[in-house]
Amino acid sequence: MYKIKNFGFKILLFLFLSPLIFSQERARVIKVYDGDTIKIILNKKIEKVRLIGIDCPERDEKGFWQALNFTKRMVMHKNVMIEYDKEKRDKYGRLLAYVFLEDGRFLNEEILREGHARAILILPNSKYKERLKKAELEARKNKKGIWKNIKE
Repeated sequence: MYKIKNFGFKILLFLFLSPLIFSQERARVIKVYDGDTIKIILNKKIEKVRLIGIDCPERDEKGFWQALNFTKRMVMHKNVMIEYDKEKRDKYGRLLAYVFLEDGRFLNEEILREGHARAILILPNSKYKERLKKAELEARKNKKGIWKNIKE
C-alpha cells in the first residue's frame, strides 16, 4: 500500500512540475546580432532567436551599440535557457523566446531595465507582458539608456 501512495505522489509531482521543467531548453549563445537577436546552438542545430517582448534600437538609431554590447556582455559564449510562448517562430523563421541566464536572471527584462529597449506586445506572446512593462517603466523613471535625455 505504501508503494502505491508513494508512486501516486511521484506521478502527481511529475505532472505538476513537468511544464516548469520542460518548458525551457538549454542552449549556447554563439553570436549576438543586435540587442534583441542572438544565434544559439540548440539540440545540435543553429538557430536565430528574436527575444520576445522587447525592441532594441536598430543600427542607424541612437542606443544601438549600447544595446548590442550589453547583450554581448550578458550572453556571448554562455549557456542560457530558452523559453517559448504561444507562437514559437516569427514570419522570418526565427525562434521567438524568453532567455534566462544560468544565474536565473531574465535577459529580456534586464535589457529593458537597463534602458536598452522598449517593451512591445505582439500577440499571442504575452506571458511576461506585465513584468516587461514594469522593467521599461523602471528604466524610464531612472533615465537609463535610451531614456536618458527623454523629457516626459
